[in-house]
Amino acid sequence: MHIVDSNVSCRRCGLCCRKGGPGLHTEDMPLFDAGTLSVSHVITLRRGETVHDNPTGKITTLQNEVLRLCAPDGKGCPYLQEVPKDQPSSCSIHGTHPLECRTLSCTVPSALQSIYTNTRLKRVDLLGKESDIYAAVRYHDETFPAKLIFDLASHIADRIKHKTQSQCRAEITRLSDLASHEHAFRLTLLERTSIPESHLFFLLGRPIPTLVAPLGLSIV
Repeated sequence: MHIVDSNVSCRRCGLCCRKGGPGLHTEDMPLFDAGTLSVSHVITLRRGETVHDNPTGKITTLQNEVLRLCAPDGKGCPYLQEVPKDQPSSCSIHGTHPLECRTLSCTVPSALQSIYTNTRLKRVDLLGKESDIYAAVRYHDETFPAKLIFDLASHIADRIKHKTQSQCRAEITRLSDLASHEHAFRLTLLERTSIPESHLFFLLGRPIPTLVAPLGLSIV
């Protein structure tokens, strides 16, 4: 049990909203059913991705996928409203906001940590196990696994750091081929379905060039 000081209220500084949108949980599914949340504002961090874990402040490899609210520029929560600097921050869905937002307390961070990895919402929960779109999602995960991409990229980045990239030409070629084929898969999915392009980050996560960019690699 976490006891929160009832005399301490949110300062509405917006810092938590700007640092990143909340991860989503099964408790948040009614917000999609009601139209409060849209998958066009969701990004999937796939199993095997290396990410910054906000509660611990550490770099970690995801053991399971995480769905997060994400602004179009990849920074902050899409429901944070712009207000004058002298005004408190404002949330456009306050009162119907996700579980992590309701749980987060600046004064009791352990409250968020206690639910952070529990009941994580997954793409299958929103798409349905038998849907054709989910079949495409599974194919993408199997063909372009995030851990393989990160392992290849990390190896290449390490070789470049030590100026021995000539020793990993095969890995460079493989990563480049994966990026090319994954990009083609995204285009094909858009061409053959009525899926809006704004749903791709939810369905397939981040494209390979975006995934490897933090390691100093550029794929064109």
